Amino acid sequence: MKAGRYIGVMSGTSLDRVDVVLPEIDDKNVIQLGAISFPFPIELKNQVLSICQCQAVTLATIGEIDYQLGSLYGEAINIVKRLNFDYTILSANKISVSHPSALFLHLAYAHLSSIGLRSGE
Repeated sequence: MKAGRYIGVMSGTSLDRVDVVLPEIDDKNVIQLGAISFPFPIELKNQVLSICQCQAVTLATIGEIDYQLGSLYGEAINIVKRLNFDYTILSANKISVSHPSALFLHLAYAHLSSIGLRSGE
């Protein structure tokens, strides 16, 4: 891994918070410089969970949820950027959900463009 300061963004499987961590990484150490969490919007949480609960879903709906997740991550990054944190690399984790068709949907990770639109990256 390249040494530097990072901004890492993710949401866990509980979908209750968006977590942003600010680590500094080099060859020997990982030092957490800061961390902040933001509430996960309940409507978006319900949309993601509906995919997991065997409800019918269209490709358009998946695309919209994906865009909303990317936008949410981008907004979280913008808040952190206002702290003037000098960083090297931005990393966003995906949310994986299982659908009855055995299709695994990886949301927010593939739609990095919406993160970029919101965060200016």
